[in-house]
Amino acid sequence: MVEGVVPEADGYTDDAGDNAGDNQPGGDLAAGAGGASRGRRRAPGSLEAEILTVLHDARTELTPAQVRDLLDGGRLLSYSAVVTTLTRLYGKGVVTRRRSGRAFLYQAPSDAASLVAWRMNRLLDEQADHRPALTHFVAALSPGDEALIRQLLADSPPREHLASGVTSGADGEAVGR
Repeated sequence: MVEGVVPEADGYTDDAGDNAGDNQPGGDLAAGAGGASRGRRRAPGSLEAEILTVLHDARTELTPAQVRDLLDGGRLLSYSAVVTTLTRLYGKGVVTRRRSGRAFLYQAPSDAASLVAWRMNRLLDEQADHRPALTHFVAALSPGDEALIRQLLADSPPREHLASGVTSGADGEAVGR
């Protein structure tokens, strides 16, 4: 390992925080001595998103090495960063895996729209009170998307939300969380 570089689950970052090596040719993850990548830290969740895109596009099971090879700049990532991210995605239920010999094969079973919905729910669940987040979300929608959401809500049958902690008030409006 290169001194001063700390391995992260999504690549490498300079532990000094000064992003030394950012100006090296080759982009954000320029190779340093010994082949280890050195440069800017990835945005949170960006490696997850890239790996999920690779798995969706492949439409078949892939080993971590195959995933790494298909990632843009994948050769600059450590194999363990890819394995760690895949393991976390499996733990979240976003990808499936099965053992094949000594390795696991990973696959993204859902379509891209399901993945976006999962991400939106995950972000919403980080908020104790959903109302402000949903209010801002709806306010930022285009008129067409707002009309689509209203239509989807009108067309969907009423659901019990007791399992998620949301109940209906006297006027039928959802309350809670």
